[in-house]
Formats: sequence, structure tokens, C-alpha cells
Amino acid sequence: MRAPARRQPPQIEAAMGISLMSLLRQFNAACTAAGNVPDIQSSDRSPMPPMR
Repeated sequence: MRAPARRQPPQIEAAMGISLMSLLRQFNAACTAAGNVPDIQSSDRSPMPPMR
């Protein structure tokens, strides 16, 4: 993906790929969890207390 002159050693490239995949898995899990949160009707929420 990078220009040959900008490439890192293979071990670094592999570690970066593992880190990226881990972040993508976490992002996917967060999106899935957010999609499973039930919607709350505005009338079901208590009003927020005034800010001081």
C-alpha cells in the first residue's frame, strides 16, 4: 500500500497490520453494541437537571 521507499521492515508492517485489525474489531464490536441499545422515547427520559 505504501511506496517502496516508505515501507517498514516486514516485522513492523506485520505488527501494524495486527494493531489495525485489533482496532477494527473493537470498532465493529462498539458499532454492534450501539446497534443493540434499545431506543428510548423522549417522554420516557427524565429532564436533565439545570446546570450550575
